[in-house]
Amino acid sequence: MFDQYFEKFDLAPEVTAALKKCKCIAYAETKAELEEMAYGPTHTSRYDVVYPIEGNGTVKEAEVVRCKNGCVVNFMEDYMRRRDPDSYLMTENCGDIYSAYTWGNLTWNGAAVTSKMVGYKATVTYTDAASGEADSLEISMNDRDRQWTTAWMPKTGDTLTAAIKVYDWEREGDNRTLDCGFFILDNYSFSWWPMTGTISAVSVPADSAFRATQRTKTWEKATLQAIGNEIAARAGITLTWDVEGEPITVESVEQSEQTDCEFYMSLCEEYGLSMKVYAQKIVVYDREQYKERDVAGTIRESEIESGSWNTTLDGTYTGGEYTYTDPNTEEEIKVTVGTGTRILKQSGKADNKADAERKITAAVANANHGATTLSLTIMGRPDLVASQCVTVVGIGRLSGKYFIDSITHTVGGGYTMDMELSLVEAMTEEVIKDATERLAAVGVMDSPEYWVQHYKDVANLDGLILNMATRIKTNLGGSSITTVDDALDVLTRTGVINSPDYWAEAAEAGKVQYLDILLKKAAQTITKAGVRTSTPEEGVAALVAAGVINTPEFWLANYGTFPSLDLLLQALGGAVK
Repeated sequence: MFDQYFEKFDLAPEVTAALKKCKCIAYAETKAELEEMAYGPTHTSRYDVVYPIEGNGTVKEAEVVRCKNGCVVNFMEDYMRRRDPDSYLMTENCGDIYSAYTWGNLTWNGAAVTSKMVGYKATVTYTDAASGEADSLEISMNDRDRQWTTAWMPKTGDTLTAAIKVYDWEREGDNRTLDCGFFILDNYSFSWWPMTGTISAVSVPADSAFRATQRTKTWEKATLQAIGNEIAARAGITLTWDVEGEPITVESVEQSEQTDCEFYMSLCEEYGLSMKVYAQKIVVYDREQYKERDVAGTIRESEIESGSWNTTLDGTYTGGEYTYTDPNTEEEIKVTVGTGTRILKQSGKADNKADAERKITAAVANANHGATTLSLTIMGRPDLVASQCVTVVGIGRLSGKYFIDSITHTVGGGYTMDMELSLVEAMTEEVIKDATERLAAVGVMDSPEYWVQHYKDVANLDGLILNMATRIKTNLGGSSITTVDDALDVLTRTGVINSPDYWAEAAEAGKVQYLDILLKKAAQTITKAGVRTSTPEEGVAALVAAGVINTPEFWLANYGTFPSLDLLLQALGGAVK
C-alpha cells in the first residue's frame, strides 16, 4: 500500500528521504477525507495539533482554526514561526493572491509585544478613517491563565503601535507592510466564563489635552496651516499639510470652549478640507483634490464577499448660495456658485466674497459626498488605505471610481476588510479610454480605439483593462505614492535622485515648504530619469506643463534658498519632459 501510493508522487529528494523514515503514512481516499485531515474535523472550527514525545508526554505544536478559505495556524514555539518570532503568524489558503499575513511591530508602551503575550489574542481590528473620526485599534484576547487581569493589566495612558505584514502577497518575496500608526488606550473590559477581554485604543497625540481640554482663543489674520502648526506643536506632534493652491487665510476666527481637536477639525471642514490624526501627525488634505488622483487599485466582483449599494433619491446639489453680512458695511451679500434647480442655501460669517465662495463650495462638496455609497467586505488588502480612490468593476452600473471613506481590517481566523466607499465617477467610456491610452503609451496595446469600442463585448474586460493600467502605474510608483518615503524610493529607483536621505530630512524638518507635495506629485508622474534641464527655470516650466506644480512663482522665488534645490528642480523637470 505504501509503495503503491508513494511512487505516484514526484517529490524533492529531501522530502522523499524524510517520508521514508516515517513509521507510517496516511492517505486520503476522498476529498472530504483530505479536507478533514488538512483542516480538522468538521464538527468543530478549532482544534490543536499535538504529538507524543517519549518521556515528555504530549506536546502541543499548533492551534488551528478552520475558516472560509482554508485554515489559520498559530505555532506555539518561536522556532516554528516564519521570519518574526514575536509575530502572530496566520496563513490561509486563499487561491493565488494571498499567502501569509501577520500582525507585526505590535508594541505596548514602546516595548515589543512578546510572542507569549500575542498568543493570547483572538482578533485584532484596525479601523482606518479618512476624516472626521479617530482611527482605532481593538484587541480581543483569551485570558486563559489570568495574565491580562494580573501582570498585564492595562492602565490609563498606555500606548500601542501596530502594523499588518503580508508575506508573498502576489508572488514569492512580495512582502508588504501596512503601518497602522500610534494609539492611546481608550477603553478596556473583561467578561467571563471563559475569561475574555477587549482593549480599545484611538489615534490621538500622547498629549490627551488635544481632545480633552477646552480652550478659548481668537485667531487674527492667520492661515489654516499656521493655526494647525500651532495646535500640533501644543500637542507635541507635527502637521502634514497636503493642500494645493494658495494659502487659506482667515481674518478672524474664535475657538470658543472647544478642544483643539474639535475646533481644528470643524475649521478644516468649513473650508472643504479633511483632517485626521495618524502616526503622531495631524494630516490635512483636500478630499476633492484627492478624488482627482489616479486610483490606487481595482476591486473585482470575484473579491467581494458581500456588499450593499445605496443612492439618495434627491440626487446631488448643482450649486450653492451663501448669505453673509459684510463686516465693514453691514450690507447683506449673497454669493452663488453653480447653477441648476437644486441649490444648497446657507448663511453665516465670511470675511469677503472670496471667503464666502470657498465656504459654500465646500458645503456643496460636503453635502454631495456620500450621495451614492458602496459597502463591501473583501479579503484583506494592505495596499489600500482610507482617502485613496479605487475602481470597482464587474457589478454592472454600480461599477465606477470610488473614494475610500473608511476601512476596517480584521485579523483573527482570517484577514478581511470592511470598506465604506463614496462614488466619485460612474463607469464611463472616458474611464476606459484613459486606461487604454495609458497602456498604449507603454506598449501594452497598439489599438486603444478598438478596445474602447469593444470593452463591453466580453464580461469583466473593463476590469482587466483598468487593473492592467493601474498595476503598471503602481509598479512605476504612480497612485500608490502617499508618503515622502515612497516618493523618494521611486525617484531613487528611476535614477532621478541619488541622495534620498538628504531630501527626506529636508521634507521632514520642513526646511523647504511644500517639498513633500512636490516629491509625491513628481513621483506619481515620473517613470524614468531624463536629461536635466539647463536651468531651474526650465525645470519649473516642465513641471508646470506636466501638472506637477501649479505655483511656479513660489519655486522660482525660492529655489535659491536651500542647497541643491535648484538641481532637484532641474532633475525633476528633465524627467517629466
